Amino acid sequence: MDPAEIVRASLDDGDSPDQVARALTSDHRLAPIPAIKAMRVGGGMTVGEAKELIHRNLPTEQQEAAERLWEELTDDGELMVADESQ
Repeated sequence: MDPAEIVRASLDDGDSPDQVARALTSDHRLAPIPAIKAMRVGGGMTVGEAKELIHRNLPTEQQEAAERLWEELTDDGELMVADESQ
């Protein structure tokens, strides 16, 4: 099942966004960036909202590494990605 579909189904079943975020990243199931995308697409969140949710649900050492990676991938907090609508 697609991670975004898992997010949708879990939220529809009554799981909180934090529960879903922990489930996505537990046991390294998904790396932070794909987990952020799954929460954005499946949960209808902005990239910033999904990032905050995923990062706060990571263990401390992973939070720090994810923040460093985020800083490398962003310009003033805006993710540098191609426009997916095209």
